[in-house]
Amino acid sequence: MSLTQAVSSVLLLELLAVLALVPVAWGVLVFLRKRRDRAGVRALIATVQENKEENRRLTLSWLERKMWLEGSAARLVLKELDTSRMALFQHVINIYLSHDAAKLTDLVREVDSLVVGYQALQPVPPEAETGESANKAAPAPESEEAAHLQHENERLSGELQISKETIGRMLDEYAAMFSGNNDDKAKEALGKAHAGTAPEGEGGGEVEL
Repeated sequence: MSLTQAVSSVLLLELLAVLALVPVAWGVLVFLRKRRDRAGVRALIATVQENKEENRRLTLSWLERKMWLEGSAARLVLKELDTSRMALFQHVINIYLSHDAAKLTDLVREVDSLVVGYQALQPVPPEAETGESANKAAPAPESEEAAHLQHENERLSGELQISKETIGRMLDEYAAMFSGNNDDKAKEALGKAHAGTAPEGEGGGEVEL
């Protein structure tokens, strides 16, 4: 075997060795990439699960305070919104793991589904109440100070109503007392009492309360 043939044989063997190593190297790269992708997905899932309850709590609070939903109605809407949110995360994970660019357009549908769920919500204001119940109706206090001010407002409103009723009865009594009296001074005193002005007696006369 000549030197040229020997060199050619060695080069051929090295080329075959390199070609044999290419699939191995490619397999190692794919394995490392998939392991990295799975680690990223696990981190995403852990973050979503960690914040899930807090997100549900905030969403439920928003539904109750802003949408005036309560009980089973609020929980049903919360479940639908949470399902749409988790479906969006699941689709993102599937696209990331499969590296399928064609599925990116499906994100539009998933996002629209989530947004439409919020857009479809309609506030349900509490039914209007009449009479004394309407006067007592008020938003739930958000702090102790607000609760105290609300209580004071209700107390003062009650005292004002009692005072108005008392004054009204007094004026009715004076009207009954002076209805048969032809004295012009008494009529003038009654008119001033209705106007909220204390009557001034002429010639030393006074109207006693």
